Parts: sequence; structure tokens; C-alpha cells
Amino acid sequence: MLLLLAGFATATSFLIIIHFFGLRLRQKLEFSHIQFLAALNAQTRSVRKVNNILLLVLRILFIVSALAAFLLYFFQKEENQLSSSTIMNVVVDDTWSMQGELAGEQVSKESQAKRDAKKLLINQTQSSSSPAQPLLLEEQPGRGSFKSVVNLIQGSVIEGQRGNTFFFSDFQKSEFSESVLDEISKSKSVVLVPYPSEGPNIYIDSVWLDQPVITPQSNIKLWIRVAASLQNENSQVTVQVKEGDALLGTTQVLLETGQKRIVDFDLSVAEESKKLVLDVNDPLNDYDNKFYIILPKPSTVPLKITPSLPESHPVLQAYKQEPAFKFTKGTTDTSALWVMEGGMNNDRAEEAIQWLQEGKSLLVLPNTGGQQNLADFLSKIGLKGIRATAAEEQSKELRAPDMSDHFFRNIFEKEVRNFKMPAASPVLTWNSSYHTILRFKDNSPFLSTFKVGNGEVHIFSAQLSKGSSFSSHPLFVPVLYQLTLNSINTDKLAYQPVNDRIEINLPNVKQSQEPYKLEGNDGTFIPQQMISQNILQLELPEQVREPGFFKVLRAGQVVDVIALNIPRSQSKVEYFSAEELRDQMAKRNSEVKVMERNARVPLQKQLQNNQSTTSLWKYCLILCLLCLAVEAVVLSAKKRGSLI
Repeated sequence: MLLLLAGFATATSFLIIIHFFGLRLRQKLEFSHIQFLAALNAQTRSVRKVNNILLLVLRILFIVSALAAFLLYFFQKEENQLSSSTIMNVVVDDTWSMQGELAGEQVSKESQAKRDAKKLLINQTQSSSSPAQPLLLEEQPGRGSFKSVVNLIQGSVIEGQRGNTFFFSDFQKSEFSESVLDEISKSKSVVLVPYPSEGPNIYIDSVWLDQPVITPQSNIKLWIRVAASLQNENSQVTVQVKEGDALLGTTQVLLETGQKRIVDFDLSVAEESKKLVLDVNDPLNDYDNKFYIILPKPSTVPLKITPSLPESHPVLQAYKQEPAFKFTKGTTDTSALWVMEGGMNNDRAEEAIQWLQEGKSLLVLPNTGGQQNLADFLSKIGLKGIRATAAEEQSKELRAPDMSDHFFRNIFEKEVRNFKMPAASPVLTWNSSYHTILRFKDNSPFLSTFKVGNGEVHIFSAQLSKGSSFSSHPLFVPVLYQLTLNSINTDKLAYQPVNDRIEINLPNVKQSQEPYKLEGNDGTFIPQQMISQNILQLELPEQVREPGFFKVLRAGQVVDVIALNIPRSQSKVEYFSAEELRDQMAKRNSEVKVMERNARVPLQKQLQNNQSTTSLWKYCLILCLLCLAVEAVVLSAKKRGSLI
């Protein structure tokens, strides 16, 4: 480069010297009769001066253009060589939505994306000595998660890598939130290749039973909500319920545009749990046609009731309204919840301690005038922070429940807002607890759960006598039933991962060195896990992305059997088009490129056309030729003028 610049400076200097001083020797001749040529000589001198200046400009411009043409050609050639030899990263989204059909093609989006990616890598390998780096191209033992794919895009695969990273995906709007787009837009040398969906996609949105507990020798009703994504016209949908190869029921429903429809099936109850498969007919996008559920085995919820609890007590009356609850005033080993009112003597305290050590639960209801006795009893069984109020406090209004709490997650089908909350007069108080379910508006507790031994103690701070504000409120029965159901192992019909995580309700779950395992899909896996509020949180590994039935094991024993389905978000196939992605990246001032898949033009060719700059060196050569042509004209005119 320095030699080129030095050559350019030398050539320019030499041209200027020749132009002004010339290389010819001039000889002066005396001639006495030249007065008549004085005027012509002055005119010729001015023309010659202009011609000389023009020639100087043309010659300097010629040298500059020639040098620029050479340098631009050299730089462009070097850039093309670097582009052809750079490392290429390829990321193929292999989440469940990519199993849907590609718009305009009779092939899945993932299959076509992998074909395009392999062609891209083959072309890169043939034109470069540097290896390309395929990611997620080989078949995985289970379907990838959206979280893992986005981590590849946001992580070290892109940052600090030379070359381009191609990301093949359908770019679902349900998954590519504003925050995800923000993160992707920060990356450099990224090329997004969208694969549009061939919609609509019909899927099962949710499933539930008409009763929380299945009682023996009864019939139940299974409710199924059917929905569609990217739907532009009404569809006739067939829904089937199967147990193995046996068809238990089938029905048809007209699914209108933008609407959801609910269908129901009457099912008989067997002695054991049933593994059922729900199926909707959707030949276009069949990757989520099946929905797996486990119908729990029939059972009743045995409750232990203290003899001091009167028959007219609202808690007892609420239990009697539900046939799934069976209670006795005696002792039963199968009971998981003991409902007691007021305090007990020392013998009852020892019995309560033993009860809790067995991993069972107590539901404590304060009675009139016995708050101090009750506080003493609770202290004996291990609760030291419970205090009786000095005097009966005035009635206080309760705060609306926190719907994000695990306790309320399955109580209401829809989130209820603007609750008109009841009031109550607390007779007990405490500062802290394992889990406070309901509070007063002054943040003092109304209903809390305490961990004692291996069991739990649920305590109301106010009386729930007949006619009280809370016992007559619509919230009373659901809260009471949920407390009871949390004390037993109630099976959930199905699980759908959220952020690759599921939560299993396992009452009296214990921290242990022995981890929980998942068995299914011809393998046993140990997922990452955490226990909180009797909730076992499992982060699913890649090997269990396939839907189906799985056993939850601990120390070789089957703790639960669950039905695992693909995330609901993967069934919503509304996507970002290429133009929308460009707008999103432009809005973020991002360098990320967006390319539309074109079967006739390879992606690598599109990228080269997109990246290649105009060949300016050609224009510089054209300018050199023009300079030569103009100089020839000037010299020709100068020569003709000299003959006059």
C-alpha cells in the first residue's frame, strides 16, 4: 500500500515537471520584422495557457482514476476472498411449530429448513477452505425447546464469531416477544430466514373435568376446549377420545373464525386410572393433533373431624355438599386432613404431633373465647409464634387474593377482578409463616400455612361461625376445598411446559438427597428440580420433549404418572413475515439481515448479492478512457492552431 502511494506521488510530480518545464531544448532566433505578429502572439499565448491547464487537469485525473481503479479492484477482491473463506454458523429452529406445513409446499417447515441449510453449508464448503459450523442439523433424541434455540441465537454462537449466522425459523409471534427481538437485534452478522406457516392449525386448548374428585361408581363429564390459529374460515372439526386402540367417543363441532368451542364426553369410571388420548382432525398441521391426559382413579377424600365441631358449622356443611368428601369423628389411618376447632388437651397435642410427623395436615378453626387455649395448644405442637389478641379486634376487610399464587392457580377458570371482599374479626395473630394465603388490607394474616414436622398446619385467624362474613362469601367454598385437595395427592389431567418447566403438586413432599426421575420414551432421565410450597418444579431435559406418558420416580418407587404435552404456545402459528421482521429490525436500528426463502435463488447467492458493493473500479477505468479521449481532442486542436 505504501509503495502504491509512493508511486502515485512520483508519477504526479513527474507529470507536473514535464508539463511546466518540458524536456525539449528551446533556441531563440532574432527576427526584426515581427511587429505585425504582436497582437496574434498575445492571443495565442492566452489560449495556450488555458490548454495547458486543461491538459494538466486531465493528466492528473487520469493518474488518480487509474490508481483508484487498481486500489478498488484490489480491496473488492480481498473482501470477496474473506467473505468466501469465513466461518458460517447455521441454526435451525427445531421446536414443535416447525413440524407444521410450509406455506406453498407439501413439506414441513423444519424438513425444508434443514435441506436449505445443508445446501448452504455444501456451497460454503465448496467455495471455502474454512469449515462451516452446522447447529441443530442432526436429528435430536427429542424435540428442541424454544428456549434452547433462542439461547443459541443470543449466546456465544453469534457474539464474537466471524462470518454470518443463519437462523431458520417460522418466527412465531407467541414466542418472539419484544424482549427476544431486542436481544436478537443486538447481534451482528445475523441473517434471519423466515418459513411461513400453511395455516390454520387446529388444536386442543384445555381439558378439565366437571368435578375435582372422581368418586367410585359414578360417571364424569370430560370437557374439551378446541381452538384454531391462523384461521380465516369456519372449519368442521372432529374430536375423538381413545384409550389405547379403543374409541371411547367421537363428536363434531363447527369451529367459527376467531372463536373457541367446547365439547364434552360422558365417561365411565374404572377402578384404576386411565391413559386417554384426545385427537382432533387437522391433516394440514398434524404435529399437535394428539393431546394426552390421565383420568385419575376413583377415590374419596377421608377427613378426620373433631367431635367438638358442631353439625351446623359452615365448614362441616360445605364438606357435606360435596360427595367426594367423607369424614368421621373417629380415627382413620387413611385421612390426610384433620379439621379441629379450638384448643385440645395434652393427649390431643401428642396425637397431633404424631399426625404431623406422618406427613398429614391440620386445619385449625378458632372458636369463641378459646383463643388463648388454642394459642397454647399450637405452641405445644411446635408453633411458637401464634398469639391471642388482647381483645376481640374490630372487623377488618380482607385483601383480594393474589391470583399469581400457586394456591389460586387452579381455583378459577378465569381470573376474577374487582372482588368485593368480606370482613372478619381476628382472634389470633402471627408475624411470619411458611405461606400466607389470604391477608387483611392492613397486611396482617387471615389464612396461613405452617410447616411442622413432615406435615402442614392451616390456620384461620378469625372465627368461621355460621353467618360470618367470610363463610357466606363465594370465596369460602373454593378456598376450603383447595386447602383440602392440597392435603392429598390429586392427579392433574395433563401438563404443558412453560419455559421448559412443569410443576407437580406433591403434598408432603420432602427434601432429600435422592432426586426425582422421569421414566418414559424408552429412557429414564434426571431433570433439574426444585421444591417449593409442596410444588415439585422440574426443568425438562432435551430427551423428554416428546409428548406422552411419563412416570415420576424416587428411590425406584413410582410417585406419580403424568401426561406431558407440547406447550400451548407452539400451537399458535401466527408468524412474523419477512417484511415485518425487517420493520422490527429497522425500528431497533439493527444490522440483522432478513432474507426470504427463494427456491430459485440460493441463500448464499442472495447474501452475496446483498453484501456486494458496486464495482467502482470499472467506473474509474471508464473515467481514464474519457481523460485520454479529451486530451487527444485538446492536443489535436492545439496542433491545428500552431500551423496558422
